Amino acid sequence: MNMSPHAEGTLIERVTALYFDYAAAVDDVDMETLRSLLTEDVTFESNRRISAVIVGADALLKAYAPLLAQPGTVSRHLVSNVRVLRVDGDLIHTHAYFTATFHFEDTTSVQTGCYRDVHVQTAEGLRIRHKRVEVDPAIIHPRPTA
Repeated sequence: MNMSPHAEGTLIERVTALYFDYAAAVDDVDMETLRSLLTEDVTFESNRRISAVIVGADALLKAYAPLLAQPGTVSRHLVSNVRVLRVDGDLIHTHAYFTATFHFEDTTSVQTGCYRDVHVQTAEGLRIRHKRVEVDPAIIHPRPTA
């Protein structure tokens, strides 16, 4: 049986696997995988780029699409310091740091911040019910010329 990594292991292992899969889906611009990590009623909020609260998986993917599909852009997300803050029934409140590097045509941007997510246990494994992205100010580097 091919089990989801979010369906077996310790709670912290499953939460970490979900964060890692989210980062990989964003970097790979894999909207199908990204959608599979979300609940239908997911909510999203951030202090940058996307300022309004977004409700629903379809609405979130629609908001992500232009950010992820910029021509010539490569992104790499690193997720660390994953913690489970508390468990309320099926809801798992989590926190993690991230470093995201975006390679644009003329610049490279490095952003740090944290995720404050709520995950939920489903029959298929953990899913993201609420995602809060808190982004620190970016560091912008010009691309070196040859």
